[in-house]
Amino acid sequence: MRWIKSAIGIFALSAVSLPVYAQLSDVELRSALAGSIVRIEVTGTLAGGPKIGQRETRIGTGTIVSESGFIVTAKHLLLDSTGNEFAGVSDVKVFLSSDKSKAIPLIVKADGIRRDAFVDAALLKVPEPDEIKFTPATICNGSLKAATPVVAFGYPAGLSLSYKPGNIDSFDGPDNYWQTSISTYYGMSGGPVADKQAQVVGLVYGAQTASLARGQNATDIYTLVVPASSITSLLQYAGIAIAKCAGRIQPRSAQSEDNNAQIKDLYAPLYSELSVGEANFNVFREGFNNRFLRWSPVRYQRTVVNGQERRVAVPMSDSEWSFWMSWVERTFIPQNRKMGNLIRNHTDLLVGGVLTPCMKALLLHFSAFDESYRRAKLNPDERLWQPDHGWPPCIGPEVEGTLARLTAARANGS
Repeated sequence: MRWIKSAIGIFALSAVSLPVYAQLSDVELRSALAGSIVRIEVTGTLAGGPKIGQRETRIGTGTIVSESGFIVTAKHLLLDSTGNEFAGVSDVKVFLSSDKSKAIPLIVKADGIRRDAFVDAALLKVPEPDEIKFTPATICNGSLKAATPVVAFGYPAGLSLSYKPGNIDSFDGPDNYWQTSISTYYGMSGGPVADKQAQVVGLVYGAQTASLARGQNATDIYTLVVPASSITSLLQYAGIAIAKCAGRIQPRSAQSEDNNAQIKDLYAPLYSELSVGEANFNVFREGFNNRFLRWSPVRYQRTVVNGQERRVAVPMSDSEWSFWMSWVERTFIPQNRKMGNLIRNHTDLLVGGVLTPCMKALLLHFSAFDESYRRAKLNPDERLWQPDHGWPPCIGPEVEGTLARLTAARANGS
């Protein structure tokens, strides 16, 4: 591969000696918290605007915080899509299962809703049917640090419970919310954000887009989080005290064991998948070039939009589109998801305990690729593939270099 020799030459003599912490994988976190996460639907009548008088449904996520049926969620779910109050009384339903065919909604009465006056949080009280036992999550407040790995949970678009990993980037976002590298979606607002010990440290406020100077039209998606410490008074109303987060740091006995796990379970298989991926893409490019005399399925033309020159994607021909989509569905998407799952399921094995900027860029590319595919399937006649985030060229050297360092450290017994 193009980057192998340089990576080996630079990194082979470096040793790694970093503490590894006993933390849950993202899949284990989902299993631990699934029984405490609910889907929420709010339906009301629009009080203003061009659709005044029409009914609108908002969807989101909540977290059970007590055995008596209190649920904390985002306050903005109780407003319409323009940020205004619904006319009259809105219907608030809580579903304890993501399976709509099995889930029986629990109706929240108007007097069972309490809004925080200062932050985007609300407390819902649902009835307590005899056959239902509520499983509360642990909400805690602790001295977290920047780059701490966290995972957000929710029901994107009201579908199955999903998890989105990331890191805390800063603690000084708007309204003192945390800024994280998590990419969340509509329907996840109000959902829990947990640390790697399945302790809820905040609530999803929502995804934001920030323009960066990385290239034309480059954007970065981040998610704001309402910290648990800011909803103390709201939870006190329900008789719930926020505990101090319990650190469960358990250093392993030997660094060689750490290296073995990092090599065997994460970096070696990820390196292998990257190698296979590059080989597959080279085969695709050669086939595409032989058929259509171009290396890439995506081409652009310059055009003027609102007085500004922009680069606009050009539709593919029918034969180009068919060839490209067959590779996307048969090879690229399964390959991307396999690599993405490798990283997300083994964040506890990352060197340094956090995602590097290059790994973040790789996961962002995977998400953007899935979104491009979704748009393509919705509008097949357009024959347009418009990727928002390209492949990060730094990932190959980074993974190979890390693998070389870990291998050298194991050989040296450090």
